[in-house]
Amino acid sequence: DVFRNRAGGALADANVRVKLADAAGEYITPTKGILANQESSMLLLSPDTGRRDKLYQMDLEREQVVSEWGCVKDGVHIPMSDIQCDTKSSQMESRSTFLGLDDNRLVRWDMRLAGGVAQEMASPTLGYKDGHDFARGTKFRCMATTGDGCVAVGSDDGKIRLYSDTSMRQAKTSFPGLGSPITAIDVTHDGKWILATTDTCLVLLHT
Repeated sequence: DVFRNRAGGALADANVRVKLADAAGEYITPTKGILANQESSMLLLSPDTGRRDKLYQMDLEREQVVSEWGCVKDGVHIPMSDIQCDTKSSQMESRSTFLGLDDNRLVRWDMRLAGGVAQEMASPTLGYKDGHDFARGTKFRCMATTGDGCVAVGSDDGKIRLYSDTSMRQAKTSFPGLGSPITAIDVTHDGKWILATTDTCLVLLHT
């Protein structure tokens, strides 16, 4: 269902229903979506069997899924647990890259098409641009980006790590964990405040 913003912060039903299905007509159940390409499209993740290493692009003007990519690095399929825009406001820009996260990887993917040819729905792979494979014990859960592209990452051990946009190899700051997994995270545009949740706590950090 599609909703409109109304004055005062209320939502109104736009009387639009979007069918989330792939080229074969099979329904997609997304758990994460981010706006992209000047808010003309939405990138979707699904936890369904056979879909965890894929990314779907929905054209908001055509109201349908128009592309799907495989998340593959060095010939290995990588199931993404979270995706995020490069920066806090990059969904308003014409940008081809975005960030992906799995248990022990922080990756920047590139969805540009060779020669600018319109893409057929045939599961091509995303281009791996940069990133880092971390030790197996990191167990990343979720992430958020600041206005200048720094990344805040929450993990199963409750730690929150901050990475710069220039180097995603080593955290420049690490906040100790509360003993519970971080389930969701967000950060202000200037990067000064981080808001995170666990199953039982709401955590506010001043960086």
